[in-house]
Amino acid sequence: MKRSNILYLLVIFLLVAAPAGISSLYYAMSDTAQPPLGITWEAENHYDGERVTIDATLHWGANAQINISKYNYTNALREAFRTRGMEINLEILTVPNNDAITITYNIGSTQLGPVPLQQAASQISPAIAAYRQLTN
Repeated sequence: MKRSNILYLLVIFLLVAAPAGISSLYYAMSDTAQPPLGITWEAENHYDGERVTIDATLHWGANAQINISKYNYTNALREAFRTRGMEINLEILTVPNNDAITITYNIGSTQLGPVPLQQAASQISPAIAAYRQLTN
């Protein structure tokens, strides 16, 4: 009889405690950069006023000496925004007689940059924050 009671208590404990434990593990291990499953791109980008976008302009010096191609850099930049749930409009301008590579982010009337290529990643979070301030 005692063994049967212990089994019942164990089953009841698992039915009550297991969902809470799994839920706690999910929140502890979830990636905070990913948007919740219920938010779609349409809901995230819905705005009743003027359409606000993140526009990035990459000024690529024609004489720049760098170990990454324009294609690989633009893919990495787009992916950096996608991992945070955002899309950007990216324009690449080749600047003749120049060896500098800079990027400028435009969000509505807010402009971030131009910043050198080495600091471009540090401006991703401020660009997203500016976007969210204008759309929320």
